[in-house]
Amino acid sequence: MSVVRSTVVFHDKGRRRARRCPFSLPDRPPQPATIAALAVLGVICTGFTLGMFYTLITEPGPARAAVAFYPSPAFAVVFGTPFLGEPITTIPA
Repeated sequence: MSVVRSTVVFHDKGRRRARRCPFSLPDRPPQPATIAALAVLGVICTGFTLGMFYTLITEPGPARAAVAFYPSPAFAVVFGTPFLGEPITTIPA
């Protein structure tokens, strides 16, 4: 797989500088399954969390609304284990 390297040109106090980007672009577009997975994560999971967040702001108040984002790491584990085959391990001592 070839990788396209990007260069960014910006002006710093009148001087023109070019720097390499810390990322690269793939040589082909993502597969439809990848786009679907991003859509599910972006629309459904984030939409559900933000809906819960705004509901909590109006009902119990903004101090309790932050609790809506606490389950996010648990969702990552629950989704990553069966769908990506990631093992659940402990931190080595």
